[in-house]
Amino acid sequence: MKAELECQVCGEWYETAYIDFMDRAHFERVARDKALTQHHGKSDQCTYCGMTTPVAVEFMRWPS
Repeated sequence: MKAELECQVCGEWYETAYIDFMDRAHFERVARDKALTQHHGKSDQCTYCGMTTPVAVEFMRWPS
């Protein structure tokens, strides 16, 4: 399942294809360790506005 990323330009949440998490526990472990920020300091293209936004744990959430 994919995590959602908040676009830092338009503020919309969208499913990011950049990182695929195995499950919620994996997402929470990565978020807690902040490993995603260190290893995936890239950007992704927002599906709403088309602008690029940083891929970082603080801008991500697990869909409910």
